[in-house]
Amino acid sequence: MSSLMGNNLSDNELKSTMSKKTLILTLPPLVIGGVQAKTLILANYLREMGHEVTIAYYQPVQQKKTNSDTYSKLQTIDVECKIPQLEQNLTADSHIWRKLIKNYDRHIAIGGTVLVANPLAASGIRHMVWCAADLEGDRKFRQDTMPWWRRWLDKKIVHPALVRQQQHVVSANNKIFTVSHNTAERILALQPTREADIKVLPIPADTEFFIPPVNRVDSFKLGFAGRLDDPRKNADLMFAMFAKILATGTNATLSITGDPTPTLLTLAANHGVEGNISFEGFLSPNALRRFYQSLDVFVICSFQEGLAISGLEAMACGVPVVSTKCGGPEDYIRHSRNGILCQFDPDQIAKALTEILHDNNLKHQLGKSARQTVENEYSFQKFTNNLDAAWYRTWNESL
Repeated sequence: MSSLMGNNLSDNELKSTMSKKTLILTLPPLVIGGVQAKTLILANYLREMGHEVTIAYYQPVQQKKTNSDTYSKLQTIDVECKIPQLEQNLTADSHIWRKLIKNYDRHIAIGGTVLVANPLAASGIRHMVWCAADLEGDRKFRQDTMPWWRRWLDKKIVHPALVRQQQHVVSANNKIFTVSHNTAERILALQPTREADIKVLPIPADTEFFIPPVNRVDSFKLGFAGRLDDPRKNADLMFAMFAKILATGTNATLSITGDPTPTLLTLAANHGVEGNISFEGFLSPNALRRFYQSLDVFVICSFQEGLAISGLEAMACGVPVVSTKCGGPEDYIRHSRNGILCQFDPDQIAKALTEILHDNNLKHQLGKSARQTVENEYSFQKFTNNLDAAWYRTWNESL
C-alpha cells in the first residue's frame, strides 16, 4: 500500500504505477462490511475485464487500523487528510486528491453514502457513485448514541458540513447507483430533477458458493449475521422479540456472528435471553456458509438497511428471512412467498418466526422460493449485465 502525503506526491511517482486505462475507488477498509464487499466484487470484475485497478481511501484516524487483508491482492493508496477526527475532513476535497484523481481515466466512488465521492465532485470529472444510503439513513441512529458533547459538536459543525458535501455530490457530474430502490428514492428526494441519473445497482450474492445444505436439520435455530452493536441493527428489538418467542415455550436458539460487546451482553441479560444466545465470532467464508445452512430462519430487526447482503446470502442457502420494513430487504423479500416483512413490533416478529419454526412445510416452501429469488434476480450474471448498463449510462461506452 502507498501513502500519499502533501509533501511527497509527485506526478512521476503516480505515473510509474498507472496505465492509461485505470480506475480509482475511494473508501477506507476499516471494517468488513457491505462497502468492502461491493468494492471487491467490482474491483475484481474490472480486473478481469482488463482494467488496472487502484483503490484509494482517506487515511484513517491513527488509533484505527485498516484491515490489511481486505485488499491484499489489489493496489491501494491512502490519502492524508487534516484533523481526521472531524468526520467531514475525511471526505473533504484537497490538492492531494485532485492530483491523484487527474492521473486516472475512469473514476468510481463506493461508500455507505455518497460522501466518498466529494473529492470527485469537486474535481468536476465524470464519475460513477455506488452507495447504500443517504446521509440521514446512515447517521441518524449513530447520532442518537453519541455522548452529549459529541452530539452538540455534530449538530453545530460536523453534520451541516456533511449535508453540504452530500448536496455537492448529488448535484455533480456523475451517475448515482444505489443498492436498493428505497435508497434510490431517498437520494432522488435530495435532487428531484435527476431522476434519469439515479438508478439501482444491487449487490450480487454468490449463488455458486452460498447453496442450500444437502441435508437440512430442523433445529429451531434463528440467526443474524452482521455487526449487531451497530445502532442501526436494533439489538434491543432483536432480543425483545426473542424473549417473546421463548415465552411461548418454544425452545429456540439465536446465533449471531461476531463477538459480543459488554453492551450486547447486558442487553441480552436485561431481556432474559442470554442463555439461549450464542455469539459465533468472526467467521471465514466457509464457516459463514455453514452458519447460514444451519439456520431455520434468518432475522433482520434493523431500523435501516441499504440492502442487507447477509439476507440474500441466507436466502441463497435456502433459508427464509423475516425482516422489519427497513429499506433494502423490502426489495427481495416477497411477503408470505419467500419470507415475511414486519413492522417494528416484537410481538408481530415473534409471531411470524414462531409460525415458521413450527411449520416445516411452510419453512421449506419459503426457503425454496427464497433461493429461486436470489438465483433469478441477484446472481453474478445479473449483476454484470446491470453493471454493463450502468457503465454505458455513465461514460457512453461498453466495459
